[in-house]
Amino acid sequence: MFSDHARPFYNSALPMPLSKPPVEDSREFVRSHFADAGIHAGDEEVEAILRISDNIPYYLQAVSSFVFETVTLSNRETVAAEDVEKAADELVALNASYYSTLIRGLSDSQKALVLALAREPTREFDEGYRLRHDLPASSTVHSALKELIRDAVVEGEGDGPYRIGDPMLSRYVQTPPGKVMA
Repeated sequence: MFSDHARPFYNSALPMPLSKPPVEDSREFVRSHFADAGIHAGDEEVEAILRISDNIPYYLQAVSSFVFETVTLSNRETVAAEDVEKAADELVALNASYYSTLIRGLSDSQKALVLALAREPTREFDEGYRLRHDLPASSTVHSALKELIRDAVVEGEGDGPYRIGDPMLSRYVQTPPGKVMA
């Protein structure tokens, strides 16, 4: 709304990038909200929610909400590991149409790079990495990377690895064909 020159509020506010919350705060948020509802979420299940959501607040809440719904609808008081996986699969399926359209709009080299980064985030695109993931020449990979970063599909934080910014997109591209129900 503020960064699109065609929108009425263009440049009327300064962008304020938000970082992810501290992991311990997210851990406590998830654990306490389940506990407040009388549901036990063990350490492994809480860690799975954090890992799958990549500690992104929207996905943290969405995965937790889907897990909560599964547990309460089955009249249980404990979160199981399968509940977390099911929640992630439901989120992927919910966004499958969007992800499919996004992937169809990518060049072959961009698609290959997205799949490679979903499987193995990296900072270096050396020959070994390119061979492991059947990627094209280094110059083509770097051109594809530049475009994917520009389009906010890939991110590379500081000295950290390049990776898919949306954890559900990452999961989607790694899902076997036919498994996602869109």
